[in-house]
Amino acid sequence: MRINHNIYSLKIFKNYRRAIAGQNVASRNLSSGIKVNNAADNPYAIDKDEKFNMQLRGLQKVSQNSQDTVSLLQTAEGGIDGISSMANRIRELALQAANGTSNDNNRADSQLEVSQLIDGINNLAKSTNINNVSLLDSDNPNALQCLVGYNAGEAITVPTFDFKTDNLTDASGNKLTDVNISTYAGAKTAINVVDAVLSKIDDARGQYGALENRFNSTVANTDILNSQIQSADSDVMDVDVAGELLEYSKQSIIVQAGTAMMAQANKFPQDVLNILKNVK
Repeated sequence: MRINHNIYSLKIFKNYRRAIAGQNVASRNLSSGIKVNNAADNPYAIDKDEKFNMQLRGLQKVSQNSQDTVSLLQTAEGGIDGISSMANRIRELALQAANGTSNDNNRADSQLEVSQLIDGINNLAKSTNINNVSLLDSDNPNALQCLVGYNAGEAITVPTFDFKTDNLTDASGNKLTDVNISTYAGAKTAINVVDAVLSKIDDARGQYGALENRFNSTVANTDILNSQIQSADSDVMDVDVAGELLEYSKQSIIVQAGTAMMAQANKFPQDVLNILKNVK
């Protein structure tokens, strides 16, 4: 008579090892919060995760570029507001000087303030910049290219404007820098020049305001898309805690049952031997 290997015990042990492995995977997933920890777990999921992360990095850069451009536009608008305030003050003084009740002394005093305001406009035009990019001392409709997408071609052009008083003129070519309201005729000319300046200011404000709205919209849309991609990536990579807890519990029960069954199976050969000893 021959007693073979304990096949029953070996089968139980295989199931036991499989349950231990499953329990370890569930424990690892619960600890990390990620159900795909390496390419061997799920190559497709790893590939999707890489693509999602690449998109997210691109979106973050687009959002940051747009926010930086909004800051630039706000800086430019702040400078334009200051120039507008000084230009309006020059206009007020010119209107006073053009009034028949003003005399030469009044006009001379007002001209002193006008000269100071002109210097102030020049200083503000030259000093309004961000990261050494001048915004108000040169007319350039294609000055800045600001990316709003993943590719180089997805850019919005931001213009700059020249508000130096040498280059602010009316239709007749009279310059703001040469404004002199010490005479009645000079005051009338000053009004025309300032009106042309204010018209240019309105144009710049309109363009910058529209661009700011567009970039703010880009930031908002990018944030929405960012959230959607993160959600999709979470579906691919993040662990289902409830499901993983259930899997861990199931594998734990199998492990415990396997331990008990192996103890019984390992006794089986000895029981057979004991029976054979008693056979006479």
